[in-house]
Amino acid sequence: MLEKVKAAGGLVINEKGEILVIYRKGIWDLPKGEMDRGESLESTAVRETSEETGVPKNKLNVITFLTTTRHVFYKDVEKMKDCSWFLMQTKYTGGLMPDFNEGIEKCEWLSLDEFKKISKDSPARIRYLIDFYEQLLWYEIL
Repeated sequence: MLEKVKAAGGLVINEKGEILVIYRKGIWDLPKGEMDRGESLESTAVRETSEETGVPKNKLNVITFLTTTRHVFYKDVEKMKDCSWFLMQTKYTGGLMPDFNEGIEKCEWLSLDEFKKISKDSPARIRYLIDFYEQLLWYEIL
């Protein structure tokens, strides 16, 4: 039986409508990480986004829960990760600081179109999340 892991991440949008992305292990991704004991999923998403990108926690404004994705990964043993995703906004314009300890090589702000052009190697769950966000915009739900 697979060990289950709860995680959360952020789809962060700046005032220009750009998406905050990270580059790790040769792919573009979104910031996310495992939940600590006693922590809420929303708090996890904010903490992990801040730790992985350098955007201060108090500069991340959670707008809404988006969806949950699930995938299997291997880290010593095979695990099943449920990741809850939150839409966040920020007015932060300072520098980004990739968490090199987590293998993150760089962080960037990309337009939706820019991200879609380079995301062919991104995990399917990340492409799904971006497509879902784009549909919410299209139908003026956000």
